[in-house]
Amino acid sequence: MPGINQSDATIMNCTSKDGWEAYLQETNTGFWVLKIIIAMVTVIGNGLVIFLIVTRKKLHTTDNWFILSLGLSDLLIGIYITPSELICKFFLACIKQPDVRSFVPNFLIISSICNLCALTVDRYVAILHPLRYVVLMTSRRVKQLVFLAWFLPLIIAGASLILDMSQYKNTVGSYLIVFNIVLVSLIPSLALTIVYLRIYIVVLNQRKMTKSQLTINMSGQPEDNERKSRKRLERSRDRSSIRVLGIVITFFVLCWQPSTYRAICEHFKVCHVTLAVVQTSRILILLNSCVNFTVYALLKRDIRKEFLAKWKTTIQYYRERNSSISTRSVSSTLSTFSTSLRYLDQKIELAALNNNVQ
Repeated sequence: MPGINQSDATIMNCTSKDGWEAYLQETNTGFWVLKIIIAMVTVIGNGLVIFLIVTRKKLHTTDNWFILSLGLSDLLIGIYITPSELICKFFLACIKQPDVRSFVPNFLIISSICNLCALTVDRYVAILHPLRYVVLMTSRRVKQLVFLAWFLPLIIAGASLILDMSQYKNTVGSYLIVFNIVLVSLIPSLALTIVYLRIYIVVLNQRKMTKSQLTINMSGQPEDNERKSRKRLERSRDRSSIRVLGIVITFFVLCWQPSTYRAICEHFKVCHVTLAVVQTSRILILLNSCVNFTVYALLKRDIRKEFLAKWKTTIQYYRERNSSISTRSVSSTLSTFSTSLRYLDQKIELAALNNNVQ
């Protein structure tokens, strides 16, 4: 399988003229079908998560606002990247400048990474500083973090676009590639892994302390027991969020490693990059946005509860609707049948009268 000639400094790493044309021409039908399926699942799934968080007051919690922002970035990735590539391949409606063409995908992908980092920061503060969490993570700070998660990607993608289109492209191009590798993949992967391990260790220690306290204080006043049950519920919610965060971070690290490997190979010329590697790395980047919502829906307790409630309500609605349609259909059939019988009776009576007259 042929390699892909690329010289760009973008995250998707397939926007140079030669590389982009080869990528569009040589990719097979199965690859595009898979991308379309991933895009559809990404849009539907993240759209549902966003809808639930916005419309359910029970889900209006601090960590869910970060999940909402992350879901929005993943939703936009599903809406834009694959459809724009399909239009470019089959309808030839491409932006001619590869640097301009890569701006929006780069912005959306970096925003997804930054939103994941913001979510991790929120959980880090909640677990390591639980008593100060309400003071530290105020509504204003949450808005500031979400704003930064969208503003920084705009600056990074915009700076890459300006440098790529400037007269210094040949000078800074190679450094920009290394910068993107380090900033977009290596640093987030290492930082998120280290922070999550720190959170996990603290949670384990808290769990051990809780068990030891329960063995020491087996008896207590009803008020104490009620207070302890509330604390256990809060810890249970935190553990649910932490489990979700751990799986999301793991998928992020795994999905980005092929792209990191590919970028290093292309920049330092240490290995040959085949079309299969290019396709796999691009699929995994898009799959990362697709996987996140399934983790929320299946593992985060509050979202899963609302998701199941919505699912049951929808199923019940369609059952009642079908039942109503069936009832109306039967009623309509019976009404038509009775009308026909009356009409037939009238004809028989009229025929009988005519016979009597004759």
